[in-house]
Amino acid sequence: MHQNRKKKLTDVCRTRWVETIEGMETMQELYVPVLLCLEKMSQNIDKICNVDTASQALSFLHDIDNFEFIVSMVITRIILAYTHGATKLLQDSQMDIMNNVSQIENLKNTIKNCRNQVTFYHNKWYEEALSIAKDPRVQVEENKKRLIFRQTLRDNQPHVDTRDYYKKSLTIPFLDHLTSELKERFNFDNVNVYNGLCVVPQKMLTLSSSKVDWKEKFKLFANFYLGDLPNPLALDVELDLWEQFWLDHNGTLPDTVAKTLTAINLEFYANLNILLRILATVPVTTCGCERSISALGRLKNCY
Repeated sequence: MHQNRKKKLTDVCRTRWVETIEGMETMQELYVPVLLCLEKMSQNIDKICNVDTASQALSFLHDIDNFEFIVSMVITRIILAYTHGATKLLQDSQMDIMNNVSQIENLKNTIKNCRNQVTFYHNKWYEEALSIAKDPRVQVEENKKRLIFRQTLRDNQPHVDTRDYYKKSLTIPFLDHLTSELKERFNFDNVNVYNGLCVVPQKMLTLSSSKVDWKEKFKLFANFYLGDLPNPLALDVELDLWEQFWLDHNGTLPDTVAKTLTAINLEFYANLNILLRILATVPVTTCGCERSISALGRLKNCY
């Protein structure tokens, strides 16, 4: 018999993306043990639980011991699994989005492909849900919510059978929502803005050594802010001087915008000075900001 690697459910935090995805995986892996545990607690034959605990266990059992929960759990877990790799990269405090634009584009195209072939993918995912429901320890009947003539809070999707109902009420809306969110959060304009990170010395020299034209990438960002530059015509000259300065530099290279701003006197680079300050105000591409806020919250609670 398959032995579960996980031993307890994860306390999922809505702002922790990776933990949310892994929490769904843990829930599916431990679904049967949790179901059996809740059954035993709700029956309370051996009187190991008090009345309130048994009543609460029965309530939880009613919530998860149905086909709607199983199919929702499986489809949600699988769709979120597509985002796991990109999410983990984006939560790395040392990662910027510019390094993984191709991975983000691949994720967007994959989700789009799932949507275009939704019948094929939904059937495959639905079969996984059916296998859980048919488990001898579960034995949940394949069904859906009772339809009503007047739609208020429920999905009254026109459908052929139960499988088709969940495709139209669950899989398609979820894929459409995820596609929309990915398009909004990682649109072409934002990627151009993050190309500005090319000017950070450590990244700049890495790109230069790889024969990547970092200046053209950086100018994609600079073009959005030409109106803010004191002397736009001198930008190309400043980029040449900037590159040569850091090529001749002895010492540690700045690897963030904040460190770059304080590394040298930027009055000699009037345009870059403005662009670096703008970059410093662009929303972060990792979860460093969230972690900082969490740390400040702990300090506030203590003092």
